[in-house]
Amino acid sequence: MKKPLFFMVILWALVCACMTLWSVAPAHSHTPQRGDAYVTDTAYALPRNSHENRGYSAPQPQHYRDYSANPKRLWENDQSYQRDLNMLVRESAIRQRQYREKAQADISRLEAQRIENTNRHLSSLERLGDSRNTRYTDYSTLASRQNAREADYRARLSQIKSALELQQLREQNDLQKRIIALDDAYARKEPYRSWLAGRNPSR
Repeated sequence: MKKPLFFMVILWALVCACMTLWSVAPAHSHTPQRGDAYVTDTAYALPRNSHENRGYSAPQPQHYRDYSANPKRLWENDQSYQRDLNMLVRESAIRQRQYREKAQADISRLEAQRIENTNRHLSSLERLGDSRNTRYTDYSTLASRQNAREADYRARLSQIKSALELQQLREQNDLQKRIIALDDAYARKEPYRSWLAGRNPSR
């Protein structure tokens, strides 16, 4: 009676050992399941093909851009190129500042004119109740004229700001064109021309 019981205990121990070994076997033998030794709750939602490399995603290959497809401009280290480039940028910044100063002066004059018109309107309102005043007959006339002045002020202010924005955009585009022309001029010089021909034989 003891021998069958002993054999059953041994058999049960072998079954438990096999199940334990199966649960910790390499991941390629079965799909990772919750409860595996190498699968945690946070790693349960594995991506596609994650059963390879014991449940961890294989590192993605890095692709590097072909350096010869877009070579660095060798003349960027040239002192004369840096001097010419800085001069272009400085001149563009000066023009941008001049545009802003002119627009600010126009806005200041427009504001002064608006204040003057407002003061004139208030004075007219004060004289409206004077019996000797025969220029205006009612408040609607004064209000309509003041509204027209305000509308003209807003239109002129918007025009000044739009003109400034357009000038700034044009100056930025012109600066980019000047820089491209400067690069082309240096690209035609030696030894940069030979260097570019060697880097890009198809050009």
